[in-house]
Amino acid sequence: MATAATPWPSTAFLGLGALGSPMAARLLAAGVPLTVHNRSHQARQRLEAAGAKGAADPAAAVRGAELICLCLSDDAAVRAVLAAAEPALAAGCLVIDFSTIAPATSTALAEHLAARGVGYIDAPVTGGTEGAQAGTLSVLIGGATADVERARPLLELQARWSALPSPDTLLAETIQSREGTHLFLYPFAGRHAHLGLANLIAWRVAQRAPNTFSIAVNDYGFELLSATAIDWPSLLPGLLKEQTDEAR
Repeated sequence: MATAATPWPSTAFLGLGALGSPMAARLLAAGVPLTVHNRSHQARQRLEAAGAKGAADPAAAVRGAELICLCLSDDAAVRAVLAAAEPALAAGCLVIDFSTIAPATSTALAEHLAARGVGYIDAPVTGGTEGAQAGTLSVLIGGATADVERARPLLELQARWSALPSPDTLLAETIQSREGTHLFLYPFAGRHAHLGLANLIAWRVAQRAPNTFSIAVNDYGFELLSATAIDWPSLLPGLLKEQTDEAR
């Protein structure tokens, strides 16, 4: 719990990959009492050298922690790590899952943990390693209001803003990095719909000026990456209006 020595609750961070390591490092730099675990000992040891407490397994990492952060590769990894950690989860603790996994998996995990008195926030992030290092990630949050408010101080160390779009809102974000111009769009319509929409938008942009895109999709939305600078805030509303008009 938070004490006079630190205003931060005891926190565990499991998953120290390209995103997880800099995210955990930001928590540590802010004075969060942090226990870390990762399959790779090297990633864990780097954070131990910076002041984190290392744990040999997920159960040891979460034992006594009020907040448990996950940043893992896929659904199977999240399920496996939580299964290993579950015997040591204290009633009343809160799991903050930064992993990008299927909504159905998040819902099932939330229901399972709720039966044990454990909270769960689905909080996938975008913004890449640069955003993780700079604390400018974007976080899409799904969870009970009380749990979100409880996690807010910690989330604000990682993100510029946090939001879950309402049914009549389309959430979009643009980021400029060394790789180029990124557009993240979140229709929450499923992978097949996202892939089709991403290809359609890329095609429409290329009709205006020759361009090449890389595309990544998941259950939440998609990313378009172009090496050429694109003014998405000016361009995107017109592209989406064209699509809406044709669909009517």
